[in-house]
Amino acid sequence: MFAAWKNWRDARRVRKMGYTRQEWEAAVGDWPLMARFEGKERTVLFDLSLRFLARKSIASGGGFAYTDAMCLKVATMACVPILYLGLDWYDGWYTVILYEGAFIPNRPHLSEDGVVHAQGPVLAGEAWHQGPVILSWDAISDACAPDNRASNVVIHEMSHKLDMRRNGANG
Repeated sequence: MFAAWKNWRDARRVRKMGYTRQEWEAAVGDWPLMARFEGKERTVLFDLSLRFLARKSIASGGGFAYTDAMCLKVATMACVPILYLGLDWYDGWYTVILYEGAFIPNRPHLSEDGVVHAQGPVLAGEAWHQGPVILSWDAISDACAPDNRASNVVIHEMSHKLDMRRNGANG
């Protein structure tokens, strides 16, 4: 019964957002990995991406002015690891924070040599246990470069979120 209610709520929110398949295709068209998804699998990824946006909020980090196309791309990349698992695997957190470039966390950081620094290192992404996923748009854009087939900050951080459901992220 609860699953039926979640599906109804998601469908209602997706309709209200009003994104079209053409907008989605345009947003993700430059990502080389999309060539792997065809037919029904591509349709499932489209639907899952919109449901991701229905359940998660995207917030600006540092005043970054993101676009709807950016949100669609982030959602699609985020849904690749759970394409055959389902969106419920991302339950327990609600926000993606999107910075324009790399960011420096404002908290103490213990370096490998044992020195405590006032701020953390420069990051392209970060996933907090039961908290937000923080991403750099520059790093996301790098994942769309034609010669980049192995690096994707969104998939990396979402994999940490999946790890955190079990024993925590491991790097």
